[in-house]
Amino acid sequence: MPTAVSLQSIVVSLKYAVVERERRFLVSKLPGVADERRRIVDRHVTSTRLRLREVVTEDGAVTRKLGHKIRLGEGSREIACTSLYLDDGE
Repeated sequence: MPTAVSLQSIVVSLKYAVVERERRFLVSKLPGVADERRRIVDRHVTSTRLRLREVVTEDGAVTRKLGHKIRLGEGSREIACTSLYLDDGE
């Protein structure tokens, strides 16, 4: 796995990133185990690749994370993802 990539003259370190390889499937219905609901709110930081995601479960538990994604080539097949989980004070 590469340790850095160059994207249009920008060198991006992959030291803390996890590479995701996207695969998509078409299903006829949800599986029977998909019974938990979550509310997801995404806020994107203007002119950046940063996203603040807030996930609230049915019991009220809140998870917040700051995410950064970079495409490693053309299309969305490989993406380098870095996430920071935030506590309530942050």
